[in-house]
Amino acid sequence: MPGSEHTQAHRQSARLAARTLVACHFPVSAGQEVLIIFDAQKTLFALHLKEALEAADASVHLVDVTGEPAKVSELLQQLADCRATGLLVLASHSMWVTGLLPWADFDGGIPRLRIMCTPAWFDCLLPEESLIRKYSAPPDELASYTEMTLSNLPRHRTVRVTSPAGTDLTLVTREWGVSSFSEVYTSPLEGSAQGTIVADLSTHLGRVSCPITLVIDQGRLAALHCPEPDDQAYQAYQAEMEQRLAANPIDVCLAELGIGLNPCARLTGVIMEDETVRGTAHFCFGDNSRFGGANRSGFHGGTVVIDSPALTVVE
Repeated sequence: MPGSEHTQAHRQSARLAARTLVACHFPVSAGQEVLIIFDAQKTLFALHLKEALEAADASVHLVDVTGEPAKVSELLQQLADCRATGLLVLASHSMWVTGLLPWADFDGGIPRLRIMCTPAWFDCLLPEESLIRKYSAPPDELASYTEMTLSNLPRHRTVRVTSPAGTDLTLVTREWGVSSFSEVYTSPLEGSAQGTIVADLSTHLGRVSCPITLVIDQGRLAALHCPEPDDQAYQAYQAEMEQRLAANPIDVCLAELGIGLNPCARLTGVIMEDETVRGTAHFCFGDNSRFGGANRSGFHGGTVVIDSPALTVVE
């Protein structure tokens, strides 16, 4: 039956993703106690993580907080100073709002949990489907592709970023960093970015229905345009970025250029998956201090994704 075949394929992908995550991102010792906190939204992945961890000789405890998300805060309180226990948190939005938010550190704009557990891993609210696709990428192929991509990227050079939809931006790159199974990234030198970005795929608020043009002047978002000014996606993005500008001018400074690497990721409107799709590039605003920059803020976002980017060195 087609439905059962799909289910079987999905389970196989989930099993592969769990094994890859444990092997590459969650090193455990034989006999180590590991806690997996989850709810009904990510039960499948939790079960496969348990299987993968037990194959690594860890002692695994599943904690299902479905219907009682406030329990998460109690658990984290118990684990706050426990270095010996490993922790995996598969978060839903209800878990985040009710139990995780008080434990979040937003230094650099990216949420991390203030927990001493070693190792510790938090999925940053990625939906289960996105998690499975992200970590289903074959590690060897992805490592090879990442190395090839890095070898062709200019460091400390003025580059021009273009795309078929109309992006035409020059900027000065720093060193490039690597986020495994997702992207390579750099932070443009402050004030160096000049030109336009045309977001034809998505923003951090979801897929775009009409391309959004961002005008960048001296490294900052200077204006926004859309062929359909009443477009809801455009209006929502415009309203948020105007609020960011009013709250802190640093929040509209261009902070990151990233290039997606993952062959299994899909464009879904979930920004943390969209920005990893191979064949795309993305731009973020706000804090760049974690990339070696001088702009420090609690915000790192306003992300936009473009299709088929090309980078050339400006002589």
